[in-house]
Amino acid sequence: MAERRPFHETIINIIDRCFMTEMEMVGALIKRTKITENHDKIAALWKIKSDTFFPSLTDGDAFGVIADLMEQKREAEAEAEAEEMAKRDEAMLGEQVRREERLMREDALER
Repeated sequence: MAERRPFHETIINIIDRCFMTEMEMVGALIKRTKITENHDKIAALWKIKSDTFFPSLTDGDAFGVIADLMEQKREAEAEAEAEEMAKRDEAMLGEQVRREERLMREDALER
């Protein structure tokens, strides 16, 4: 059995091997799947395939896949930033609690 890999890795191989008749189906799959990484690489390869199979497109974005990927990238970056801020807030809160506990112990010792 082949090693299982994340979608954002396997879709690269799928795009690379797909024929013009499969582009719409692969594009729909990409747009309906939450992609967490490799947005730029997927978009670049999609553009190459779009330019190859649909040269009359001015933006090289067959079926709106690149626009969707860039939106997903912005969403993924916003989620990562929110998670990072939550971790920093939690760390700051933990430090504040430790500081208050230390002050309370010192205060109790002084009495």
